[in-house]
Amino acid sequence: MLIKDIMSKPVITVKPGDSAFTAYKLMQEHKIRRLPVLDSHRLVGIVTERDIREARPSAVTHLPENASLDILRITEIKQIMAKDVVTVISDDPVEQAALLMIQHKIGGIPVMEKGHLVGIITETDIFRLFATMFGAEPGYFQVVLVNSEETRAGVVDAFHKFSKQVRSILFSPKYPEIVMVFKISDRAETQKILDELHRFSFQILDWHYFESGSPVPAPT
Repeated sequence: MLIKDIMSKPVITVKPGDSAFTAYKLMQEHKIRRLPVLDSHRLVGIVTERDIREARPSAVTHLPENASLDILRITEIKQIMAKDVVTVISDDPVEQAALLMIQHKIGGIPVMEKGHLVGIITETDIFRLFATMFGAEPGYFQVVLVNSEETRAGVVDAFHKFSKQVRSILFSPKYPEIVMVFKISDRAETQKILDELHRFSFQILDWHYFESGSPVPAPT
């Protein structure tokens, strides 16, 4: 999957000459933690919630709240922003963004396309994708199978059998499980799918039907 498929857009931005207070209010209003900084449509930096917090006097100064915010009003974003910005291209794979976040210990990366800012990808976007791929949404049914040579050989046939319902099949040689995720109309379909998977001689380790955001566990 490509970054452009899951990135957040349009992007809320600020200018280098804007006040830190402006950035602070935008972050509060939109419930975000970082803002790309544009100068004539050119990306020149990024300011984060942490930058804003560090620009305010600490609690030990005993300044009243209004005085603390006044400091932000006279502080320009260009004074506190990070200028060396890690970026990605919209056509890069999502894994590239995840790897960069881990390497640089950051929670979001501006997304560029032909030199222009077109979006931002954050850890929340990646978590949301992760949850969707594992079927952690209402109306999704997740089945966990033993990752064996026999199962891997039969998964393609199972995919064709449920082509209209399968949303993802996740497995890796490093892990002992294969996860199949199905989109179903109601819980009655779960037993039909389980019966069909048993006919493929798959060894089922576990299954979950997600309802109202919470998984309904397999019976013990």
